[in-house]
Amino acid sequence: MTVFGSLRYDYYQNESEHTTLDDFSTKSDTRLNPAFGITIEPLDGLQIFSSYTSGWRPPSLRETAVNQAGGVSPNPNLRPETSSNIEVGINLLRNDVIQAGDRLGFKAVYFHNTYDDYVIRERFVDPDGFWRYQWGNIDKAKFNGYEFSASYDSTKFFASAGLTLYSQATFCREKEANLITLILPAGCGADRVAFDYGVMNVPPKYSGNVTAGFNLLEEKLTLGSRVYFFGERYGGFQWHTGSSTEAPYYHPGAIVDLFGSYKFNDDVALDFSVENVGDRYYLDPLSTGLVPAPGRSFKMSFSTRF
Repeated sequence: MTVFGSLRYDYYQNESEHTTLDDFSTKSDTRLNPAFGITIEPLDGLQIFSSYTSGWRPPSLRETAVNQAGGVSPNPNLRPETSSNIEVGINLLRNDVIQAGDRLGFKAVYFHNTYDDYVIRERFVDPDGFWRYQWGNIDKAKFNGYEFSASYDSTKFFASAGLTLYSQATFCREKEANLITLILPAGCGADRVAFDYGVMNVPPKYSGNVTAGFNLLEEKLTLGSRVYFFGERYGGFQWHTGSSTEAPYYHPGAIVDLFGSYKFNDDVALDFSVENVGDRYYLDPLSTGLVPAPGRSFKMSFSTRF
């Protein structure tokens, strides 16, 4: 059994030189961020582990001090964002499974990440009746899910795969937000951050990759393929009432790459690849703009060391 723990002390201070802005007096705070975990190995090559990590993100100068005419108002009273991250999982490692010298690995993890006082971009009506933006805190954001990975490696053949599944990705408000022309109710949902960029950063329901290849000619030549796949945004695509930043829509897809290399000797190598073999038109998940990923691309590089 292995046990680890740590304690980190964090401190921040924001100080304004604008003597005319009374609200911008010095802001500072401190926090102790613990981390601890335990790993148990009931059988040789099998590990069961769990960990807890606490984090802290003080507000940035952009969030607290930017004052853009007709657009963004500063918020010197913005609170730091804190996180609580829990992981529980297993690791399995086996040697000499099919043939001598090979290696098989598998890992499965459940993660539960909660962010308190989550910082988002809010919208409000100023005393002159104009819409403006300001960075503010909501109660929390939650991202939970599962990660799986597996790999096999031998002298002639190698393969690996990874998969991430989200079971929750949401934002929560303790209190109703009354924006005069729009009311955002208390509770959880993507619509609770309709004015924020965070709607664009909601991850796909699932994403993953599979890689496989061969080592030939006494391991001088390597040939392989990689498949990258992803689903639609968690919760689907939706235009939320009052949104000022629309999250781009992307279709579920699978992108295939081919790659290879030839090692002439210890110091000279040639690498080549064909990426997006099917020349698919697609947007990468979490794209913040309507800029498509590259189409079919051929790449080659030659390296030498002397």
